[in-house]
Amino acid sequence: MDSATDWLIDNNAYTEELFNENIKNIIHITDAELAKTRAAVAAVVPPGTDALDIELRTLELQLFKARTDHQEQIGIANLYYGHDPLTHKGENPAYKGFDVPPGRRGGQRGYYRAVEKWNISYAAAHEAKFLAEQIKLLDARLATQNKAIADANAKAAAAAQARAQAEAKRVAEEQSRKAAEAKRVAAEEARKAKKAKEREEIAAKERAEADAQLKELYAFIAAMDAVRANRPFPVSGSAVAAGPVFTLAMGRLATHPATTQALRGALQSAVAAVIAAGTASAGAVMVGFAALLFPSPLGNSDRYEMSIPPISDLTPDNLHHWSLTLSTFEPDDLHALSIPLSDLMADDPRDLYAIAEANGDIELPVAMGSRTVGNTTEFYVAATHGTTVPSKVPVRLATLDPTLNVYRSYNPDAPSIGMTWTPIVKPNNASTSLPASEQNVVVYDGTTVTALEGRIDTFPELDLYSFGGFITVFPADSGMPPVYTMFRDRRNEPGVASGYGETVSGIWLETASKGNGAVISNRIADKLRGQHFSNFRSFREEFWRVAIDDPEWAPQFNTNNFNEMKNGRAPFTRKNDRLGGKVKFELHHVNHISEGGDVYDIDNIRVITPKRHSELHKGENKNEQN
Repeated sequence: MDSATDWLIDNNAYTEELFNENIKNIIHITDAELAKTRAAVAAVVPPGTDALDIELRTLELQLFKARTDHQEQIGIANLYYGHDPLTHKGENPAYKGFDVPPGRRGGQRGYYRAVEKWNISYAAAHEAKFLAEQIKLLDARLATQNKAIADANAKAAAAAQARAQAEAKRVAEEQSRKAAEAKRVAAEEARKAKKAKEREEIAAKERAEADAQLKELYAFIAAMDAVRANRPFPVSGSAVAAGPVFTLAMGRLATHPATTQALRGALQSAVAAVIAAGTASAGAVMVGFAALLFPSPLGNSDRYEMSIPPISDLTPDNLHHWSLTLSTFEPDDLHALSIPLSDLMADDPRDLYAIAEANGDIELPVAMGSRTVGNTTEFYVAATHGTTVPSKVPVRLATLDPTLNVYRSYNPDAPSIGMTWTPIVKPNNASTSLPASEQNVVVYDGTTVTALEGRIDTFPELDLYSFGGFITVFPADSGMPPVYTMFRDRRNEPGVASGYGETVSGIWLETASKGNGAVISNRIADKLRGQHFSNFRSFREEFWRVAIDDPEWAPQFNTNNFNEMKNGRAPFTRKNDRLGGKVKFELHHVNHISEGGDVYDIDNIRVITPKRHSELHKGENKNEQN
C-alpha cells in the first residue's frame, strides 16, 4: 500500500499547488477565457452591434459557463463522501481528509481504487473552489459593465434630448423663414398667374392635338396588327389536290402544270427512296425534291429575270372572278408548301378526322425539311424511323367561313398565321346575292420552282435544316383530301439574340476542329445580346463584325480574314480543316434547330470547321444506327 499512499500524498500536493497557482493568476486566466468568449460572441452578433453590448453578452455567457462548470465540479467532488471532501476530517491529517470508507475496503487493490477515486474528487473540489472565486470576479465585472451601459444610455439620452431641442429651434426658425418667403412668393405668383393661365391654355390645345395624332397612330398600328394577325395564305383546293403548291400571303405561286407534275413525281420518288434507304440503314437519310429559285440582280442592278407560264395555265378551276398580280418575292418572305398527305404515307389513318377534332397528332414515316442558302430554298424528305428527325405532326380541322365560302386553318406553332382553302366542291350557301369567292394568283418576278433529281444523303447535317409542319383535315363535303403544310426555314424568322457565352483565353478558334467546336466569348455575347435580327444570316454577319472589332481577337486573324470579317463574312479555315468547297468557319447549333433548338441563343451556338462539322453529324448518325 506504500505506493498508493505516496501517490495519494503527491496528488494532494500537486492539486493544492495547482489551485494556489490558479488563484494567484485568476485575473489573467479569466481575461484569457473572456477573450475567447468575446471573439465567439462577436462572430454571431449582427454587424454594427455596440462594443458595450458585446462585452455585456460576453460576461453573461462566461458567467453562465462558470456557474455550470461549478455545479458540475461540486457533483464530482461529492462522489467520494457524498459531501465536500475539503470539509471532511480524516484520521490522518497528512492525508488531507482521506479515509477509506468502510464499504470500500478490500485489501491492497481496494485501497488503490479508493485513492484513485479520492484524487478525482479532491481535484474537482479545488476546481469548484477556484470557479467560486472566478464567479465572484465575473459578478463584479458584470456589475461594472451594467453601470457603464447605464451611463452610456443616460449620456445618449441627454445628447438626443439636446439634439431634439436644437432641431425644434431650427424648425421654428425655418418655419418663420418660410412664412416670410411664402408671403413674398404669393405676391410674385399673383403677378405671374395671368401669363401662366395663357400658357396652360396654349399647352392644353397642343396636347389635345398631339393626343388626337397619337390616337390616329395607335388606331393605324392596331389595324396593321389585326391585318398581320389574320393574314391568310390562300390555297386552291383543286391545285393542292393535284400536287405541291407554294403559297405566300398574297396568293399561290404560279407554276406550269408540267412543273407541278414533275414536282409531285420528284416528291413521291423521294419518299419511296428515303423509306427504303432508312429501313436499310436505320439512320438519318434525306433526299431533295424541289427548289425555289429567287431573283438575282442582273447587270443593270435593279432588273430581274422573269419567266412565267401562259396566262391560260394560271386560270383557277370553276371560278368566275379571279385576279392576277405581279409582285417581287424575297427569300426572307414567309412562304408555305402544301402537298396531299397521301404523298407522304400510303394510307390515311381511319380516325384522322377524330384526331383533328381533338387537336391530336400522328406519326409519319417521313418528315419535310427545308434549307435556304443564298437565293435558293431547297426542300427535302427525311426518314423519321430510328432517327432524331421529328416524326409527330399536329393534325388540325379546317372550319368553314360561310361569308367567303372558304375553309380556314391555322399553323399550330404560330396561330397568327392562317391558311384559307378554296373547296373543290362548293359548300352549301343560302346566299344568292354574293359572287363566288375571288382567287388570287400571284406571279412573282423571277421566282421559279424546280423539281430536283433525288440524291440520297446518308449523313446529313441535320442542324442545317428546318423540319416541321401540320396536317389539315377537311369535312367530307369539301371534296378536299387531307393536306400537309410546312412553312419556311426557322433561320429565316426574326429573333432576338440571347445567351451569355463563356470566358475564353488564348487562341479563340483553336478548338473549332474538336468536339462541338469553339464556344463564343462572353465579350462577343455581351455586344450581341438583346439585338433584334431579321434572320439568322443577318445575325451571322453581325457576329463576325463584332468578333473582329474586339481588340483581343483581331490580332489572331491575318489581313485577308480581317477584311472578310469586317464585311460580315466568316474567316477562312486552315486547308486541312476544309471539306470540298466549304472553306470557311461555320456556326453550329448544339441543340439542332430541327429538334427545337433556339436559333439565336448564343449558348447554343459553336464556331466549327467544315470538316469537323461533317464528322460531327456523321458520328450522330452512326450513334443513331447503333
